[in-house]
Amino acid sequence: MNVWQQEGSAALIEEQHNNVCGVGEGLFERRVEFLLPHGKAHVQEWSFGGIEIRSMAAELTDRAILQTEDLAPRITLHFATREHSSSRYEGVSEHIHYASFEHNVMFSPFVCGEIEYEALEKVRVCEVRFTPEYFAHLVPEESPLIAPLHKEIARGKAGMVGKANFALTSRMETLLREIHTPARRGCLQKIFLESKVLELFVLQSEQIQQAGHGCRECGLCSPTPASQKRSERERLQEAFEIVCNSFAAPPTLAELARQVGLNEFTLKRGFKETFGTTVYALVVAGRMKKARELLLTGDTQQSLTIADIAEAVGYEHATHFTAAFKKYFGELPRSLRQ
Repeated sequence: MNVWQQEGSAALIEEQHNNVCGVGEGLFERRVEFLLPHGKAHVQEWSFGGIEIRSMAAELTDRAILQTEDLAPRITLHFATREHSSSRYEGVSEHIHYASFEHNVMFSPFVCGEIEYEALEKVRVCEVRFTPEYFAHLVPEESPLIAPLHKEIARGKAGMVGKANFALTSRMETLLREIHTPARRGCLQKIFLESKVLELFVLQSEQIQQAGHGCRECGLCSPTPASQKRSERERLQEAFEIVCNSFAAPPTLAELARQVGLNEFTLKRGFKETFGTTVYALVVAGRMKKARELLLTGDTQQSLTIADIAEAVGYEHATHFTAAFKKYFGELPRSLRQ
């Protein structure tokens, strides 16, 4: 796989020797560090016997766009521990979005496209790639879970297994940490890494089977009955109501996305397009309106101090509340009591 910042620039990552997707004998390992215009990153790679593992950690202060090209067919298990990205590849009709704590499976005869990362303090992504030969050895073609995937691979068609990404479990997160800092060296390291990869694939397969998602391209999984489907608009409306009812202690964006069954990227984009505001702005508006109501309430509530009101609407410190109130209304909270 070759990765670069823009066409014509020097490669940040490129394949070396004959270790494309781990086809070489033994264990091949390397670490690549590179600088970006608005950050830095390092990639740790291991490849062996039809498997390649690529673990990337980055610190970004602004958006970053990377071009990528891989002419080798592969099945990719993608795990996003901390990530907000949008990718577009030749042969895949839809943009592929990932948010933190999500995973999915992609299969492609080749990869050529670009990945855009949103600005985050830290990014942590891990990909596991299987050659088609290893994958065929791993999972029998007649498997009811994977059989359609084998057919699409044979046809040279690209796609994603899940229409929506799947949520990382705590066990998956543990396995990813163990892969990133393997506790074995030498000949045992290969066995150690392969055991972690295979457990990840088992956990992924179980989630896919239980979720019953229809696939983006191949129809791998059974489609969800129409009676169980909810439109994106309905999920966004649910998210809106959750925020309105919990502005004093709102869920994080990741928690909200999980509650309504959307990834963070879709939630943020759809929320802005549908309601004309962001989740954060809605929280602030709810807090400010409630605070103003408490400040203007009659004698029964007059004993509430500014600190009491700040706490009631979700601010730990009265100074933070006062600053937010001044920014929102253009006046200090105490001015409403004069």
